[in-house]
Amino acid sequence: MNCLQKNQRLLMLLLGLSFLSFSTLAQTASVSGTITSSSDGQGLPGVNVVVKGTTEGTITDLDGAYRVEVESGAILVFSSIGFVTQEIPVGSRSAIDVSLAEDIQQLGEVVVIGYGTQKKSDLTGAISSVKGDEIRKFSSNSPVDALQGQMAGVNIIKGSGGPTANTRITIRGLRSVNGTNPLVIVDGLQGDINAINPDDIASVEVLKDAAAASIYGSLAANGVIIVTTKSGESGVPQLEFSSYFGVDKIQNTLNFANASQYTQIVQAVADNGGRSEPDFINQGWAANTNWMDEMFSDAAFSNYNITVKGGSEKTKYMLSGSYNKREGILLDEQRDKKQVRTKLGTTVGRLSLDANIFYSQMDDNFFTGNINNGYEIMPIVPVLDASKAYGYGYISDDDYADQPDHENPIGENAYKDATRKIKNLVTNFSATVDIIDGLKATGRIGIDNRDTDNYTRFRPHQVANKRQTRFHYLEESNNHELNRNVEGFMNYDKTFGDHTFGLMVGASRQDIEEDWMSTSVEGKQILDDGTEEPIGFNEDDFNTFDAGAGGVFNASGSGYEVTRMSQYGRVNYAFADRYFVQASVRRDGSSRFGASNRYGTFPSAAIGWKLSNESFFNIETISFLKLKVSWGKLGSEAALGAYDFAVFTSGPYRYPFGVSETQGFGRTFRAFPNPSLRWEAATTINVGVNFGLFADRLIGELNYYKRNTEDMIIPQVLPASSGFWDPFVNAGDAVNKGIELELTYRKNTGDFQYSISGNISHNSNEITKVVSEGDEYFGGPTTLDGTSANISKLGYPIGAFFVYQTDGIFQDQTEVDAHTGTDAEGNTVVVQPDAAPGDVRFTDVNGDGVLNNEDLVYAGSGMPKFNFGLNLTAEYKGFDFTVSLYGASGHKLYNAVRQNYEGFDNYRNHLATGVNAWTPSNTNTDIPRAVYGDPNQNASRNSTRFIENGNYVRVRNIQLGYTIPSLLTDKIGISKVRVYVSGQNLFTFTNYSGIDPEISTSYSNYEDSDNANAALNIGTDYATYPNIKTMLVGLQVNF
Repeated sequence: MNCLQKNQRLLMLLLGLSFLSFSTLAQTASVSGTITSSSDGQGLPGVNVVVKGTTEGTITDLDGAYRVEVESGAILVFSSIGFVTQEIPVGSRSAIDVSLAEDIQQLGEVVVIGYGTQKKSDLTGAISSVKGDEIRKFSSNSPVDALQGQMAGVNIIKGSGGPTANTRITIRGLRSVNGTNPLVIVDGLQGDINAINPDDIASVEVLKDAAAASIYGSLAANGVIIVTTKSGESGVPQLEFSSYFGVDKIQNTLNFANASQYTQIVQAVADNGGRSEPDFINQGWAANTNWMDEMFSDAAFSNYNITVKGGSEKTKYMLSGSYNKREGILLDEQRDKKQVRTKLGTTVGRLSLDANIFYSQMDDNFFTGNINNGYEIMPIVPVLDASKAYGYGYISDDDYADQPDHENPIGENAYKDATRKIKNLVTNFSATVDIIDGLKATGRIGIDNRDTDNYTRFRPHQVANKRQTRFHYLEESNNHELNRNVEGFMNYDKTFGDHTFGLMVGASRQDIEEDWMSTSVEGKQILDDGTEEPIGFNEDDFNTFDAGAGGVFNASGSGYEVTRMSQYGRVNYAFADRYFVQASVRRDGSSRFGASNRYGTFPSAAIGWKLSNESFFNIETISFLKLKVSWGKLGSEAALGAYDFAVFTSGPYRYPFGVSETQGFGRTFRAFPNPSLRWEAATTINVGVNFGLFADRLIGELNYYKRNTEDMIIPQVLPASSGFWDPFVNAGDAVNKGIELELTYRKNTGDFQYSISGNISHNSNEITKVVSEGDEYFGGPTTLDGTSANISKLGYPIGAFFVYQTDGIFQDQTEVDAHTGTDAEGNTVVVQPDAAPGDVRFTDVNGDGVLNNEDLVYAGSGMPKFNFGLNLTAEYKGFDFTVSLYGASGHKLYNAVRQNYEGFDNYRNHLATGVNAWTPSNTNTDIPRAVYGDPNQNASRNSTRFIENGNYVRVRNIQLGYTIPSLLTDKIGISKVRVYVSGQNLFTFTNYSGIDPEISTSYSNYEDSDNANAALNIGTDYATYPNIKTMLVGLQVNF
């Protein structure tokens, strides 16, 4: 033991001497100086002075002075927020003074343009860019939320407040009745922006015009979003940790009638309808249930991110992981999301190899009740009722006439389970060879593999009247998606004196496969007399298909394959940093089309002129000025399935064969083939100007665009008697145009730095051609009258509102009788013979005495004419403050919620406004009389009663943070510690009476919906899932 202790002491002595000798060899010296601002010469406090490649350093004092100990050969890095970072070798100097220039706008920064990069000041297309630091100011598990209001012409709406809801993006409005989703490219591979960890993002570029996007051809008609994730950096390993947690609250609720108000309304409905009061009203129900409160409540969430990056000059790495758990405001909803990304890059001679691997797993749990049942079920029904077989309340038995038949949503949720698991693995490998100076060749292969497993289970239950007990039911389904991309391209960039030349050519192949399979079993058997009885699955906790003998089994499945092959090229030329020309072309082939029209060619061209670089330009306040014009053509196949050009069969169906009528499987033709289907073509012109004022403290961009879509793929309407589905044809045209303005101002004054950015865009569209005159295309789902208020027709916007015009309420029978028209025989007839005092007066537009589709009037569009955003960021001595606003105006909303729940056609629940319905003693109201069956169709007729202005302004983000001075944190090896609090969607200013004006401008209010044709019903509010407001606290730590 003594010998061991002696050896240990000797070892420690030798190590100490070794370190002493190294420190003697690595001579240290003291360097001091003053850091000033280049704009006013004043000393800059709080500037970081760090020895490059280490965490050693200091910060300047109040006068900008510093002193630091460095080794010989060291490089000092001088950095401060709002200023351009400088790196200065120490050499033999002992005093280094530095003048830092303000980092005002970075017009010279490089942006990603697709298969390459370009200086922002040299762009000839319309491209908006947002850096990752700006995205991380909005704490969210989806980066799309953070982009709202950041870029002109980019409209971002969240479909609902649910934890599984996707956010929808529209770039420059609606150009077609078909899909509006833009193409998303993540690190060179087509991907899903909603699935990306926001903490991984380095930058997001949005290619808005055809000249910028045409390099992506047929997939780019709705614009392109390019996401670049963070990469490794040379130097010592860096560890970044961030976390936030908070609570989501329902943003607004519907004001439904309470039990007393409901009883009052139902009594009026029965009395005015000449019916006796319903029996269930007088059964002594004591409940006063607020079903909104029962379904919705505050929901907690938490998020954790960790990133490690580093490397040498030749090999760099980045590894990140995140975990996000978010409960839904709707009962039992939850999403657990885990993500891992690794990026590795190495250079061997002229060869560079890169690997990018991303894995994501999302585990979802759903509310299995029906939200609409919660809106419609009566408040006199209790949530729980011990007298019922399964313990949940509903109006029992069938003895009460006219009772509404709505399931208890809480009980329904208790006896049903629905979960989903989504696993996504993306692998992206590339190799780049520097062939000669300026010439590079890149090969890339990417595979996106996604599996979605759904699991649904019902246990025996009864939670509504007039319903038999549900049997055991189990269903499992799997959807497998595989997207393979292989491409190769070459870039050549060279400068000869004043001439700068760039060329890119490439080719790619994309193969998409999708397979779906579903299997289910119901624990029942059907007897000879047609009755059903339970069988098998005797245990309530069963969860496998073999849990019991017997039952009704079903299985189904489908699959498809799509292939695209492309060749593309782009050429850039610049002269003397004043004149710029760009041209590109892409030829795409898709298996979605027949052989004769499989390929499409999509060219573009653009020119730019930097007037500010001309010798004759001498306007002192204008520091930068560039004009640009572009033209381009893009294609789209968004409307088509894999085989819509071919003869389509549907099935399998059972048909009787032979004398014994034995049933066998068969298929039937359901649609005509159209091998002549061709690409939708969208041609865009863009005229723009980029400018900088006051030494680029204020920069801006103004663009005007016009986009013509031709050969829109739309269904040709066939008579119902044909028995065929409407076939797809190329027959529709539309025009879409608008103007966009982006402005940003930045100012640094000593310890105080701030920036203000704003953007506004105006957009309009019109259908200019349809298949046949008079053709109309309806949105969906339908409203209370069984039709849609959204109708797309010639000469009007896509998804426009066409409804009946109202003209107040009849106050007496004389007014009813005086509302007349002239029929085809010249007779005077009463327009609304079923009306009575208190009913709505509808305008007979053509005066023929009949209310029909000929009387529908245009009542506006759900697509905002104006979208705008305003963002303010300020920093002062470690404190930072951000506030962001977003809004929309110039559009209408159709409030289908009011239509449903201000309608008195039956005894379901109503909005509390129903107590103010018209009566002979209450005539000063805009709510018609309450009458059973609604004989005048006061509510069930789509009308201007339910058209409202959709204008709103929302405070989408307020954040206050504090960064602990590095002088304190550096001592413990931590380079940054920041804490912050944030509130999101806290305030909304609007006159809209519904839950949320923003959710109502999405293309579908349905949770997790992805309807390609949902643009047809834009602006109709079905209020299926409310949006949320959020409060959170967060922490960021860098080592």
